[in-house]
Amino acid sequence: MNVIDTFGPKIAKTQISQSDNEKLYKICLDCDINYIPEVEKINNYRHFQNVKEQMNITDMLKNSSVYYTLLDKMQEYLIDIDSGMWQDIVNNNEVDHLLELKKSWYIKQTDMEYTSYHDHRHSADLVCTLYPKIYLEKDEKYFEENNLAKKTGELFFIYGESIKNDFGKNTITVQPQERDMYIFPSTLCHYTSPVLGASERYCVSCNFVFTKTAERLLQHHKKRLMDEN
Repeated sequence: MNVIDTFGPKIAKTQISQSDNEKLYKICLDCDINYIPEVEKINNYRHFQNVKEQMNITDMLKNSSVYYTLLDKMQEYLIDIDSGMWQDIVNNNEVDHLLELKKSWYIKQTDMEYTSYHDHRHSADLVCTLYPKIYLEKDEKYFEENNLAKKTGELFFIYGESIKNDFGKNTITVQPQERDMYIFPSTLCHYTSPVLGASERYCVSCNFVFTKTAERLLQHHKKRLMDEN
C-alpha cells in the first residue's frame, strides 16, 4: 500500500547566500534609520497591529542584485515543487522568469510582537519570506521568571480545518533561521508566535505575481488546446 499524493499547498524551504543575506539586511537597516513611529501608517505598505515597525522596500529590492536571486528561487519553485495550471508553460521554458515582484516589505519584531493569522490571496500568486537577521532570547532565567515555555518566534502554516482523530495534519510549524527562505502559494494562511525578551528579528516578505507575458503564454496555450480538440 502506497500514499499516492498529499493534499494542500506545498511549502518550499531554501537559503540565500551569506552575501545576498547581508545585502538584504542592509536594505532593512537603511529603512530602519529613517523609521519614524509617528508617521508609520503613512510610510508603511501595510500595518500589522501587532508589529510596530514595518516598511515598504519594493523599489530598493528591485534595484538590488538580490532581486535576481529571489527571481531564480521563485522560478525553481515552479520547476521543482509545483506550477499548478502553469505546468505546460513552465515545461516549455519560453521565458527565464514567469513571476515578478509586486510588493515587498520588512517587519522588525521585538519583545511580544507577532504577526496575525493572514494570507496574501488578494495581492499575490506566490509568496516568499526571508530572515536576514535573527536574535532570539535564549536566557533560561528570563523564561523561568516569566513562566514561559522556551519557544519564541515560530512560524505557523495552517491549511484546512481541524482533522478528526488527528488523521493527517493541518499545521506545519518551523523555527526560522538566518538566511532561510520559505516559498508558498498566496492562499496559505500563516502567522508567527511572539518574539520574547531581548529578541529582535527582521523578516522580509515578498508578493510575486505572474507577469503579463506569462499570462499571454497561458492564454495562447489554452487556445491551442481548444483548437486541437
